[in-house]
Amino acid sequence: EPRFKEVGVDNLADAEVVDDAPPRFASTRTEHAAASGCQCTPQGCNCPGDSAAEPPIPSEEQVAEQRQGQMKAALADIKDEIVMTAHQIKDEKKWVHEVYKIVEEYNKKIKRVAGNVKYLQKKIQKLLLKKKQIENMILQNKLTAKLKEATKDLRVLNNALENVGTKKQKFEQSKSEVKNTIAAIKQQIEKLQSGGEEQE
Repeated sequence: EPRFKEVGVDNLADAEVVDDAPPRFASTRTEHAAASGCQCTPQGCNCPGDSAAEPPIPSEEQVAEQRQGQMKAALADIKDEIVMTAHQIKDEKKWVHEVYKIVEEYNKKIKRVAGNVKYLQKKIQKLLLKKKQIENMILQNKLTAKLKEATKDLRVLNNALENVGTKKQKFEQSKSEVKNTIAAIKQQIEKLQSGGEEQE
């Protein structure tokens, strides 16, 4: 109960109540224990040389309980490691699967490219054949034009031979040369035509 502080009056009703007043009786036991080097707690004091300050020997139940706690902790660690390892295995399998898919796609692409290369090779062979045929046609046209020109020259020479008797020998020689030229051109045209038919 709080004490009543005297204020110089006899009536207790006029007294002032003080809540933070110190206890009525001061304890000296704790001070004595502290002076003796003891360690005090609400449960009691342990002093040097006191047999109660020595650690107690654990019982079999306590030892078993401690071992059980250690095994539980070790089991929890092993479980965590198992879960972590399982996640690593899952990630590695996923990586292998992704790499396998990439390799498979590359193999398919290689086959497609190889097939396309064969197709392009055949295509270029056909284009080279057409190129040769067109070149032969162009050459034939040129030779045909030369043949017409030579034929025209031959007619002129024939007309000249008919009109000029004195230059007959010279014109005959020119005529022979023109005939040889015409024969050579015809032979080239025949070769080109026969070659084009064989390639077709």
